[in-house]
Amino acid sequence: MGKAPSLGLALSSGAARGLAHIGVIKVMEEEKIPIDFIAGSSMGALVGVLYSAGIPLQVMECLAVSLDKRKWTDWKLSGLGAMGGNKVHDLLRLLLRNKTFQDVKIPVSAVATDLIHGELVEIKEGPLVPAVMASIAVPGIFPPVKHQEKMLVDGGVLCRVPVQQARNLGAEVIVAVDVGGLIQEAHIGNFFDVVSQSISIMGREIMKNQLNQADILVCPDISGIGLTQFQKAETCILEGEKAARKVLPELQRLL
Repeated sequence: MGKAPSLGLALSSGAARGLAHIGVIKVMEEEKIPIDFIAGSSMGALVGVLYSAGIPLQVMECLAVSLDKRKWTDWKLSGLGAMGGNKVHDLLRLLLRNKTFQDVKIPVSAVATDLIHGELVEIKEGPLVPAVMASIAVPGIFPPVKHQEKMLVDGGVLCRVPVQQARNLGAEVIVAVDVGGLIQEAHIGNFFDVVSQSISIMGREIMKNQLNQADILVCPDISGIGLTQFQKAETCILEGEKAARKVLPELQRLL
């Protein structure tokens, strides 16, 4: 038998809905399907980088389900964002320490958007924490992150599902997990919902052709979950598992 093709995950943006990525990876672990590369945008970058750095899925799931929102939110209506981002930064530092992209177990890239040049940026080297902070910096919510003379914000602005970025890492078979598409009758309850849903709507048209380049598309059924409903983490993760199991036969055939 020949060697199985390398597998890459392209994990989308989607705020709270992005916790479904944990469920998708959970199924792959249970089925002993090796993940060779991960590219993530926004919440997809956060989940992808943590997993690539060796954080156990059980720890990620426990944090997602039980972490009090007050532990990572620091609202301040000034500067370049409604949140300071310091609590999120401190939490990431606690989990990732001083790890860099050279320290990860699975090659990974975090996708961000450069505000100055209006370009997509793939971060694949340097420290992990600022890369994740840049990729999750929803415009107007978190302040932009300065990186190599660039001012970076959420990767979902230009690339909701980083399919090509997973292929750029070297993946031959791409599994795209899309949790951030346009949700009919979406729950809009606050300023964060307005901004995030606006980005999702813009990204829908941008991503139409790119999604066709994925070998397998996983779309968890999370239509009833709002972008800021992190209290529904358990449901998101479960729906991620369900969606992953639906595509298992096709994925196993490809591999």
